[in-house]
Amino acid sequence: MSSRDRKEERLRRNVEVSTERWKRSVEQNERRTVGAEEKRKMRKEFEESARRIDKTKLHEVWNN
Repeated sequence: MSSRDRKEERLRRNVEVSTERWKRSVEQNERRTVGAEEKRKMRKEFEESARRIDKTKLHEVWNN
C-alpha cells in the first residue's frame, strides 16, 4: 500500500469517526434522531475540512 493510499484511508477513517461523534452528540444533547441526508451533509463538510487541513499541513512542510 502506497503512502497516498494510507493517507486517503486515514482521512476517510477520521471523517467517519468525526461524523459518528457528531451524530451521537446531536442525539444525546438535542434528543432527536439524525436523518441519513443530514448525516451525509455533515460527512461532506468533514471531508472538505479534512482535505483543507491536510493541504495546509503539506504546504507548511514544503515551505520550511
